[in-house]
Amino acid sequence: MQIREMVASDIGDVAELFQRSGGPTLEATETPDVLARCLSRCPGLSQVAVESGQTVGAVIISEGLKARVDYLAVDSSMRRHGIGTKLVRTGLRRLFHEPNAAKTVDVSILESNTLAHIFWLMFGSGVILDSGSSRRVTFTLHLGDQNWLLHPDW
Repeated sequence: MQIREMVASDIGDVAELFQRSGGPTLEATETPDVLARCLSRCPGLSQVAVESGQTVGAVIISEGLKARVDYLAVDSSMRRHGIGTKLVRTGLRRLFHEPNAAKTVDVSILESNTLAHIFWLMFGSGVILDSGSSRRVTFTLHLGDQNWLLHPDW
């Protein structure tokens, strides 16, 4: 399996992965052109996992004053093999080593997504926010507190 930087030509495969995996749903306004702009503004942060020519995992990370993990999905047949962890660590490691980049990262997930809670607790703590009918948990990661960023083998 190969983890590599996501490029604009990956967007169709990533959208198909999201559908196939029962993962996140792209908003109607998140067109391929909008996602391509995100990739060009934040090069190297978003990653894909490719196995035998098929996209089996993807993370989309954007950056402003804070960074944000917008989407993370792994093909359901490939879960529990560390692919999500590798994708997130690769993107956040790139962010961490970028001069003058944001060092705080927010991740927002549905309160009911227990598996995502367990996953993101590896990286930081979460706070429940009530945003109308869909209660969400926001995990804030402080990159300076992430020891694994200093060790390339972790």
